[in-house]
Amino acid sequence: MHMDVRDYFFEVKSNNRLISRIIDKEYNSESVIIKKAYTFALKLLMQPVVFDDSLKVATNKLHITMSDTQCAEQLDREIQYMHEEYPGREQLFNDISIAKEIGIIQRWSGGHTSASIDLLFKEGFENRINTAYKLLQNEKDDKRKEFLRAELIVLLAAQKQIIRYSDETLKLYQKSKDEYAKIQYLKVADACKNIAYNPPADFFEAIQLIAVTHDFCSVEGNGATSQGMRIDQSLNPFYVSDIEAGRITREEALDIVCSLWRIFESYGERCTNLTIGGCDQYGNDCSNEMTIICMEASMKVKADVPLITLRVHPKLDDRVWNTALKLVKSGQGFPAFYNDNVAVKAKINSGVSLEDAYDYSTLGCVEITIGGREFSNTEEARINWLKILELLLFNGKCALTGKEWHLKENHVVEEFTTFDELYEWFKEELKYTIDRVGEYIDMASVIYTQHWPVPFLSSITIGCIENASDITENGTKYYNLSINCVGMANTVDALEAVEELVYIKKTTTIEEIKKALAANFEGYEWLRQEMLQCHKYGNDIDHVDNKMKDLMELFSSHVHNMHIVNRNGKFQCGFYSVMHHTLLGMKTAASCDGRYARTSLSNSLSPVQGMDKNGPTSVMNSINKISMDYMGNGGVLDMKFTPQFLEKQNHLIALRYLIETYFDEGGLEVQFNVVSKDTLIKAQKEPEKYGSLVVRVSGYSAYFVKMDKELQDEIIMRTENKVV
Repeated sequence: MHMDVRDYFFEVKSNNRLISRIIDKEYNSESVIIKKAYTFALKLLMQPVVFDDSLKVATNKLHITMSDTQCAEQLDREIQYMHEEYPGREQLFNDISIAKEIGIIQRWSGGHTSASIDLLFKEGFENRINTAYKLLQNEKDDKRKEFLRAELIVLLAAQKQIIRYSDETLKLYQKSKDEYAKIQYLKVADACKNIAYNPPADFFEAIQLIAVTHDFCSVEGNGATSQGMRIDQSLNPFYVSDIEAGRITREEALDIVCSLWRIFESYGERCTNLTIGGCDQYGNDCSNEMTIICMEASMKVKADVPLITLRVHPKLDDRVWNTALKLVKSGQGFPAFYNDNVAVKAKINSGVSLEDAYDYSTLGCVEITIGGREFSNTEEARINWLKILELLLFNGKCALTGKEWHLKENHVVEEFTTFDELYEWFKEELKYTIDRVGEYIDMASVIYTQHWPVPFLSSITIGCIENASDITENGTKYYNLSINCVGMANTVDALEAVEELVYIKKTTTIEEIKKALAANFEGYEWLRQEMLQCHKYGNDIDHVDNKMKDLMELFSSHVHNMHIVNRNGKFQCGFYSVMHHTLLGMKTAASCDGRYARTSLSNSLSPVQGMDKNGPTSVMNSINKISMDYMGNGGVLDMKFTPQFLEKQNHLIALRYLIETYFDEGGLEVQFNVVSKDTLIKAQKEPEKYGSLVVRVSGYSAYFVKMDKELQDEIIMRTENKVV
């Protein structure tokens, strides 16, 4: 390659100046994407290189992803930019601001998107640089030239940083007097020297490349930190080659994978998700030895990350099953189990080809993606169903703040003579809310491109350099926007209680219910107890479950049929809560299911905490009445078992049959907490004694004692399944 690097790159002059000042002073006249590229390079190259002997892999261990505060600030700027970009749409923007404030929706800045590690495994950094440079020489369009220039900046910065890893580790080699340490230093130095330019030559270099790429994505931020790779498929060719050549033993490979796991843990992230297992489009099992090694590494490291997702299909190897159940038994909250048959259908319905759909992986918590070929933006918005019902009952006003929300239709709910009138009104308002949220995030997609492009993520995403377009601007194969929801079980139980108590038994009135809710049941405990005794979702009761089926499928089909105006892509829906069932619960008044104000909502697809009384099979039967073929952004079923249940081998076998039966009947995903309620209560009271206790929250695992008390309480409340 013949080029003057100085035309596209720079030397860092000082480590003492703030990056923002450098950008403002030296690159103020540049475009947004060039500024973003230089910011990435500065962040990267101004950081010290670290070699942790315990990790055996070079890394800067830098974590610069967005905090919750930064996320909120970016959303505020988003509203400002929206006003500038779309004059005359103030009503919609103001409505969305109110919706966020009172808890109708939860917006998140950016979302999880996965790069293609396989692209780097195949081409290496030098080939990506050469591709960008050649295209730049022939490009006439100014915007496309700016993008390609940004790609060169970030790729050259990444390459230079890896060379720094090599140089600094070589210095440690020269200084060390420990022969074993010298071997490790030289190994890392040589590996980094090669992968700075070329594809990895062996298993260790592949691991080192994953580690540095994770570093770089984390530095760029904007939700680009999630790994969504099928790691066993990516690593196994290197493993097999090294084993056959005698360059590595299985034990050494496991040790190296454990080092990578510890690196992921050191970032403090909860969204690093790695997928294993699965089948191809012909139904053949794709699991291999790395599938098992990855799970064994999780059991050895005993950390809350990386999350592990196991793709399940009828021909999944028994060894994989046995190892997975052993990992479940360990109590770390993973693997999450995903049903290939349903997940593939869901991605095809999101516009993905058959071949690509069978190559799906998960990222973030549980979101389904086509790694390296899809801009998924999985965390765009989450709609609180229960808040919508609250607004209908209180004539469009938030019962906690008094702030008004503009309803599509205005009715006096006290004048309804049948439950169907209220139910149909709720469905219309739910669709109306989806439409408004969808319209907003569709327009916001333009703002991402203009203000928050991700040039490094784009550089290692298939098609972006070749198309001279950022991943946020249809640079890769698939572009999807996501609308998720929360509080579904509370809403169904609340509607069921209103139907039973007001319209069937006639033991109370809408007027009295509104008074009870406004008072947070103070003076109305008798009514709350009646609500709690009504039929509940999750107990295999058809007339309750059918409400959930009806509303879930309405939500899915409505989202699926919406049109993205500003991009060539689709809307897709997700049914997982993360921590938003607690956050939105704090903004939601008391509800007709007997829930107190400002307490947690139901978690994902699961029943309301403690309301499933008939065992796990009934829960699964309830959920499987719902079609999950349009859950392109994923869905979660959380279940909790006592450790005693899984002590016996026959109970582990029973758990496998439970999962297989659930999937045979159409279930999408299931994950387990294996911990007793007593243990959780003790950990809450004496956190210093339970620092290593890991639990599954909603799509992700986390150390229990580090959670907010509200989230701890919600997990404690979940139904505990045990041996009877």
